[in-house]
Amino acid sequence: MVTKKSTDNVIKLRKSPNSEYVNITHTTWKDFLPRANDTYIRDKKLSGFYIRLRPNGKSSYCINARPFGTRKPKHKTIGDCNVFTAKDARELATDYIQRIRTGVALTPELPKAKAISMESLVDRYAVVRELKERTIWDYKTELPRHMPVLSRMNIEDITIDDVEDWWVAKDKIKSTRKRVFATARAITEYAVVKYNLKHNVFKSFNRIVGQIKAPAPVERCIEINDMEKWIASFVALSRPSEAFIDKTKLTKTPQYIEVKHQHHYFNNLSHPIHYRSRITETQRDFILFLLVTGKRSGEASRLAWSDIDDLNSGDGTDIKKITIHKEATKNGKVDIIPMTMLTWHLLRYRYNHPNKHPKWVFPNKYGTAPISRTTKTNTKIIKSAGLNYDVSPHDFRRTFANHLRHYGIAEEDVAIHLNHTRTNVTASYTKATVEYKINTLEKVEQLILDHIRGWMIHYWYDGDEGWVSDPPREEAKKIYYHAPDYDKK
Repeated sequence: MVTKKSTDNVIKLRKSPNSEYVNITHTTWKDFLPRANDTYIRDKKLSGFYIRLRPNGKSSYCINARPFGTRKPKHKTIGDCNVFTAKDARELATDYIQRIRTGVALTPELPKAKAISMESLVDRYAVVRELKERTIWDYKTELPRHMPVLSRMNIEDITIDDVEDWWVAKDKIKSTRKRVFATARAITEYAVVKYNLKHNVFKSFNRIVGQIKAPAPVERCIEINDMEKWIASFVALSRPSEAFIDKTKLTKTPQYIEVKHQHHYFNNLSHPIHYRSRITETQRDFILFLLVTGKRSGEASRLAWSDIDDLNSGDGTDIKKITIHKEATKNGKVDIIPMTMLTWHLLRYRYNHPNKHPKWVFPNKYGTAPISRTTKTNTKIIKSAGLNYDVSPHDFRRTFANHLRHYGIAEEDVAIHLNHTRTNVTASYTKATVEYKINTLEKVEQLILDHIRGWMIHYWYDGDEGWVSDPPREEAKKIYYHAPDYDKK
């Protein structure tokens, strides 16, 4: 609400232009079109009950109420209007509003970590077992995410019934359930030995469900025959560089995006892609980096700017490199990745961006840690491409390896590019020079991306326009991204 002073010096309240007051029914959310900002459709009968309509068209039933004795209101989303009926949402809203106003919590509070809980033992267990940094990261993120209550309880207080309830509740994510269970079992066994506890409740639960083995690895990749469809979908859903967005064409209802030049590779003006449904630049760049380098997602996500050679200078002779240090790799070996023209443009664009993260190359959307998930983005690309299988971040690594083999690269050399540890390729490492790697990476990029590679360099990463149709010769390209005066060319 805002105030407006009338001519008779009486202060009157003026309703927000983004709020509408109606009697909410099961069709109300369909009667309003999206606007440039969030729209709040408030119910006349039940104060605090409203529909939130976002610019991207998504609508949700919500409530807000003020606890007794406080000024600050609490908000809660009930659910999507496509899922809940107005009647069901109103019943839940009535209950939630009453509970908030009387001071009753909507969800049970998690217990504070006890002295002997799995959460409190993770750090010590990691030191004793000499776990790798990536494994420690998984333990610290997966336990709170998938076992938030049990991981904070005193280990001695956890019962078979508690474990069974958790096991049943996680039925939809069987692979993750097995992995988290194995982690909890290992940490609990450490506590049993260290603190002389009576028994390991997770080991006892094995007698009920049988021996829990690690899930079999899924051998999946983007098939070579499907690559063109996937690339077309990926490019169509990704935002171009800000320099190529015609902001004068942004409409407010709905907020669509158009590109300035008619020769935009996937620009279909009759079916414009919704502005807010596009893939973010970080998600786009992270997925592309995985695809053209074949690196493990955990190693690539934690890349810091300190791991990368100077992107804005060079003498025209030294090839710029990315270094994944042995502490961050799965096998404890340093991995040197030479930058191709595409990866150099990608990293240089991110490094010179005004919103660059001070530490991480690929930060999460909050800027608090490295990027960790691309599940929704991968699903969006696959669905748009019309493919009938899922793709995980690790599948880009298999896709990269598949294209290496298709190009005729020997298995020993494939292992070198993937930084595998194999006894039968030790002698081949003398061959794995930076020049050899960069030549192979350039060829594989060309095989995977074809002519769209130059288009990406220009429209996504502000490279010269010549990349779209007629890329320079190989030597000219090297000088282009090594020479200190590349911006003057």
